[in-house]
Amino acid sequence: WNVPATIVVPDTNVLLHATEYFDELEWPRALDIDGAVQLVIPMVVVDQIDNLKRSKQLVRSRARQTANRLEACLSRRPRADLARPVRNIGGFAVPDPITTVEVLVDPLDHSRIADSDSEIVDRALYLRELTGRPVLIATWDNLMRFRARGVGVETVKPAPEYEQKDES
Repeated sequence: WNVPATIVVPDTNVLLHATEYFDELEWPRALDIDGAVQLVIPMVVVDQIDNLKRSKQLVRSRARQTANRLEACLSRRPRADLARPVRNIGGFAVPDPITTVEVLVDPLDHSRIADSDSEIVDRALYLRELTGRPVLIATWDNLMRFRARGVGVETVKPAPEYEQKDES
């Protein structure tokens, strides 16, 4: 937990409905964060993605791809560096800050809160206590933001251009 980065806990919708898959997204830019991002995905989010693999066609496909990409990133190590897009700034190739991704596995004795949004907030609180560092929840969901702010967890809303528009 000593990575010099902003800890971000994404909710399921951000992982499934961003314009790009999580391992291709320019997280610092999408969240307007200066510096590196340490993406920490709680098990409840992994479970939600797994359950959505059997839902409506559009979400099912995205959930399967997201689950496969997460497995590919973390199959041999607990934390992975995501690709660093390079931008041309003043004629120089400048890589974006590093984004790492990892899954926060629940301890065997952990009892989940029935409401998944509250469980994500609870895991963010746990991370903050564990690391002694600020933790942000990335979400487009207003109710999730209210829940998080109600217990003192900050939220960040990805920029609108990073959200897929409803195709129905």
